[in-house]
Amino acid sequence: MAIGSDTFPAFAVIHRKCLSFCLSSEKIFSENDNRGPGASYNNKIMGEVYCMINRYKATAKIVLAHSSRKSKIDGRRPVQLRIIYNRRPKYYTLPYSAHEEEFVRIFSGQARGDLHELRIKLLDIEGKASDIINSLDPFSFTQFEARLFRPRSDQNNVYRYLQAEIDRAKDTARISSKGMAECSLNSFKAFNRRQNFTFNDLTVEWLQSYERHMSRNNSPSTIGMYLRCLRAVFNKAIKDGIVTRDQYPFGKGKYEIPTCRNVKKALDKDEIRRIREYKPEPGTTEEWARDMWLFSYLCNGINTKDIANLKFKDIDTETITFIRSKTSSTRKQQRPVVVPLTAPVKQIIKKWGNDPSRPYNYVFKILKPGLSPEQMHGRIHDFYSDINAGMKAIAEKAGINKPVTTYTARHSFATVMKRNGASLEFISESLGHSDIRTTESYLASFDFSTKKEWAEKLYDL
Repeated sequence: MAIGSDTFPAFAVIHRKCLSFCLSSEKIFSENDNRGPGASYNNKIMGEVYCMINRYKATAKIVLAHSSRKSKIDGRRPVQLRIIYNRRPKYYTLPYSAHEEEFVRIFSGQARGDLHELRIKLLDIEGKASDIINSLDPFSFTQFEARLFRPRSDQNNVYRYLQAEIDRAKDTARISSKGMAECSLNSFKAFNRRQNFTFNDLTVEWLQSYERHMSRNNSPSTIGMYLRCLRAVFNKAIKDGIVTRDQYPFGKGKYEIPTCRNVKKALDKDEIRRIREYKPEPGTTEEWARDMWLFSYLCNGINTKDIANLKFKDIDTETITFIRSKTSSTRKQQRPVVVPLTAPVKQIIKKWGNDPSRPYNYVFKILKPGLSPEQMHGRIHDFYSDINAGMKAIAEKAGINKPVTTYTARHSFATVMKRNGASLEFISESLGHSDIRTTESYLASFDFSTKKEWAEKLYDL
């Protein structure tokens, strides 16, 4: 059966990275004509596949304007860059013109003198356009035009790259990332006090000077977060060809971003038992805070954003399954977190949950349909603030002399699992870590009580 429009969806999903192979196979299609009785039919099928794929790949070509109305008095016509995408052509007039016979000579290899120089310029434009097309996935005319016509001086601008990151975060509803990029941009502008800051200016010496300046009033954690934003846009500038890998100022032997490993405070079993047995007034913020903290602890240390985004479609008779929002935009292959649906978890859902008969209902009354990303971010912020405020009061009343926050629930889950003999691999999977080394680092600062116990034995000879 020949491939027709009814079979298009099957081919429309072919990944862009496969296109180069398929398109390079055009020669193979023609060679198949001499391979036996069925070769001609197969060649027809493959040819239709080739045409269908090529139809949905953007292409660039230098052409001469067709319309005679655009001709100059001497008969020359403007030279244009033609981009075709999804069978839609778009023409960009270039600052060059030529007679039709000159244009033929330019691209037939017969150009000499000025025409030869024009040929070099036009081929350079066509090559640059093709490179931009290949770098865009998916292709869009807006992004293509921004890269093709933006002055080189504007491209080599750290502030513009950071602003682009802010815009991307906003477009993808990553409100926290947007806020961090904005704070970073404002910090760098305040330190530089100049309008133009290029990647050539971003040296080891500049980074060291910035760190010294920021250390007066900021923690190493804050400095590190800002500089990681800067490192991310520098890597993108390398990928875009704005700077070279040799100019990269980060890493061993160059500049290393300061890190600050916070000591993670986890609760022991007795402290968790006191929280579980604490009796707040029914229907109060304290009861809500305690139950949400216990829900997080019992559900693999799930964070507040993931709690807020849970829907009943994520729950079956035995498990809760979700993708961590923290890593949802950074990993190509998502690793779902699977939580056993225990009786205490069911009880909390029944007490505080929405109507479970609708699969796309949020489990808890934190979010609702129709909210903007900013409104959702605000509600989630209020949610974890309410939990932390309530748990602070409960900890004082229960005699727990440690900070008890939403983070403590996750830390406590990991620590209790470790002390009960769970393997590192199991804990890593339960936390949703993609690399077991992350789990090793995560657990390293937890078990102070074990360290203290062994330290006391040093004198107990």
